[in-house]
Amino acid sequence: MVGKLKVMLLALVSLLLAFAADRPPPTRAFTAMAEDLAAVTCGTERWPVKTLSDPDAGKVQFQPVATSVEELRSLPKPAIVMLNPSTRLRID
Repeated sequence: MVGKLKVMLLALVSLLLAFAADRPPPTRAFTAMAEDLAAVTCGTERWPVKTLSDPDAGKVQFQPVATSVEELRSLPKPAIVMLNPSTRLRID
């Protein structure tokens, strides 16, 4: 808990210093800080996908699509290949 508080405090101080200097925080330092914060909050696996910094980020469509549960249930099951034994996906 103390480590998480330190990381959050560091992030806050860094952002305040960046605003005080009237310039954006350095990208590399800010990314490292965000990764540290993510490590204590929501997990780091697939971090580029979670933060839209992966190569396919431009393919994300933000417009909602009208559908129903029935339509979603009618979609074929994706083929799941277990690459990581610690995955939470169940393979039938």
